[in-house]
Amino acid sequence: MRDEWTQPRLSGDAQQRILALYDEYRPHLYRYLRSMRLGREWAEEVIQETFMRLTSKLLEKDDIENVQGWVVRVAHNLAVDVLKEECRKIIGDDEPFLIENRADPSLNPEEAYCRNERSIRMTLALWELKPQHRQCFQMRAHGFRYKDIGVALGISAQRAAFVVKQVAMRLATICG
Repeated sequence: MRDEWTQPRLSGDAQQRILALYDEYRPHLYRYLRSMRLGREWAEEVIQETFMRLTSKLLEKDDIENVQGWVVRVAHNLAVDVLKEECRKIIGDDEPFLIENRADPSLNPEEAYCRNERSIRMTLALWELKPQHRQCFQMRAHGFRYKDIGVALGISAQRAAFVVKQVAMRLATICG
């Protein structure tokens, strides 16, 4: 008879696989989550929660067809939830939202102005895109494979590659 208090355990092979996935995907996930405007602490929290859910899923013996894609999708969805909650808090606050503006000391004023203008044009162009196209481009810019982007966003890898190419061409046209 099994003790009720005994927790199921992953085999050594499964533990090694999760650790390897964590080591491989953590830097990509972290950069992607930060690009979504998630704070450092929240990005770390989302990554930890994602891998906790992966471990639970594997303990339940659920079959995950594409583990990497599953990890990306879960992290993305958790980040969206955090951002929605943070947005609700900000809208409820009366305090103004502060943005820090730091000058790059290596550029002269004209270069800094041109760089800032180009950055603004690129940011505006990105925000004019459909959310899925923007997310697809950002995920690729942060090193995710097309296959994983497709799984995370519910599109094919070929569609993800096509969207990234379209967005890159549009940004090149707008930003020079």
